[in-house]
Amino acid sequence: MEEEGMKRINAIQSNREEARERQLSVFCERTKHEAEKMTKELERRGGATLEELERTLEAKKRESGALQADRENCN
Repeated sequence: MEEEGMKRINAIQSNREEARERQLSVFCERTKHEAEKMTKELERRGGATLEELERTLEAKKRESGALQADRENCN
């Protein structure tokens, strides 16, 4: 009898944990979708896309690296 009760308790706990995981997954998906929508809206308003900003950042990194190398060569 006690063993059956423990099995039921374990099953209930397992179901609760699965439900929590599903809720978290749904929440994460919704949040991701909302973030994508916000990013697109900001890109539309601001004109610069994330991809353009990333390219600009990479170019600035290369430029900075070249300047650093020039400084080191001068010393």
